[in-house]
Amino acid sequence: MLVMKYIKYLDKTRKSPNTQKTYCYSLKHFYTHLEEKGKDYKFIRLEELVDFVGWLRSPYQSSKFLQCLIKLTCLFVQKEKGYLNDSRDNY
Repeated sequence: MLVMKYIKYLDKTRKSPNTQKTYCYSLKHFYTHLEEKGKDYKFIRLEELVDFVGWLRSPYQSSKFLQCLIKLTCLFVQKEKGYLNDSRDNY
């Protein structure tokens, strides 16, 4: 609900649609980061904000991001391997 109030505020202050979208993405990243750290937004401290900025600079260290990247890589390799096997059968 708090996020919706913020979005309405952005709209009322006539922020451009691109600015609103960027702010929404940033909020999504912030909440994702807090979820990964097991933190509640109501109880964050300055250290959590500093940690979030560091996370934004290097999101690849995120465990969820790495798991997703590994799965995508495996799917790609399996697809390519299947393609190579199919192409060998055609010759």
